[in-house]
Amino acid sequence: MKLSDGFSMAINDIRKRKIRTVLTVVALSVGSFLMVTMMGVGDSINKGASNLFSSFGDTKQIGVQPEKYDKASSPVNVTVNTGTSSTSTTPEKKEDKFKKIDKDALTKMSKLDGVDKLYAYLNSQITGVDIEGNSSIKKKSTNIVGVCFDFDYKTDNEITYGSELSGKNDEIVVGEKYLSKIGITDYKSVIGKKITLKVEFPKINGVEIKKPYSIDGKIVGVAKGKSDFGNEILASEDLVNKIQGYYEDKADYLSEKGYSGVALMAKNEDSVKPITDKIRKDLGYSASNMVEMLDMVNSMTKVVKSILAVAGIIVLLVASLGLINTMTMTIQEKKKSIGVMKAVGASKNQIRYIFIFQCLVLGLLGGLVGCLSSSAAIYGINLYMKSVASTLTLTLNINNILIALGVSVVVAFFAGIIPAGRAAKLNVVEILSYE
Repeated sequence: MKLSDGFSMAINDIRKRKIRTVLTVVALSVGSFLMVTMMGVGDSINKGASNLFSSFGDTKQIGVQPEKYDKASSPVNVTVNTGTSSTSTTPEKKEDKFKKIDKDALTKMSKLDGVDKLYAYLNSQITGVDIEGNSSIKKKSTNIVGVCFDFDYKTDNEITYGSELSGKNDEIVVGEKYLSKIGITDYKSVIGKKITLKVEFPKINGVEIKKPYSIDGKIVGVAKGKSDFGNEILASEDLVNKIQGYYEDKADYLSEKGYSGVALMAKNEDSVKPITDKIRKDLGYSASNMVEMLDMVNSMTKVVKSILAVAGIIVLLVASLGLINTMTMTIQEKKKSIGVMKAVGASKNQIRYIFIFQCLVLGLLGGLVGCLSSSAAIYGINLYMKSVASTLTLTLNINNILIALGVSVVVAFFAGIIPAGRAAKLNVVEILSYE
């Protein structure tokens, strides 16, 4: 008997038992459906997380924080243009970790191989503003970022009106979102206007702790920046130094405490890791970059994707029990045929192949039905998401389909080994005498 004959017999058996075949295929297809859908959810999570982190900054950007680099504590730092937040598994006092970023440190960083440009900043906070010609401005607090002009500063934020900072102490660039918050919608109208930056401590029980402070500047530009910059104000480091000095009671805060952080831009992505390592090991500063963050996010989402895929595999394994039962019943019904085939010279392997072929065909059919139905479901969900103006979509990946199809066939193969082995071991004399 040829292998093709065994394959034909397997197909004929499947056709004859239509209801049993349909039920088995449906059970297997549910597992494939879940695998493709769940892995699509995992890919969507990965894509969304990657896009989110990419919006925080360029993958060639390296953030440096005013902290000592400590390999043992392995802190995870995220720098987003205007500030730094960090968490560490080893609790330490902030003072113990502090390492001032001064002009000398900036010079050393700028001279590292692969560095394209450097952006040092000083963060502070204002509680409100007055803008010339606008009497109905709402009182809204926001961050103010002072930039260093010593290293060819150029903002990555889009200047929609006016110009970017040129280095003069009184120049101000305001974010569009902040202007909207304080009630100004005609952004162009503020260009060239005087702006008064206000700072004050909250009163306690009606008692004024410290007299309010204000400083004047001139709006030279309006920006629509990446991430949250639209809520902020850009100014010179000298102006922000005075504001932060008010909070800290220091005549020259910058000289004593240094910059809030530094953003370095590498010439290419290959230079990011070497620059980060030199900043950490040679200069002793805590540093982070988007490449590391994206790698970490990708690793986490791969784990999530694997966990979600396991749900589909479990369903396939449960369905394989049904397949074993189906094949056992089929063998019981075909005992006479098996006996006849053995009597005319069919070997054990040839008998085994017939039933394994049958399992493989059922596994393939179940996988195809599941993959096609999941593809249709994902397509329908994405159409609905677009109709409601949602940016959230499920990812339909050909690799996920092939994996689900492969797993379905493999599970069916192993599920068929036991019944096929039993069929091959049947004694021809006992079968024919029984029948």
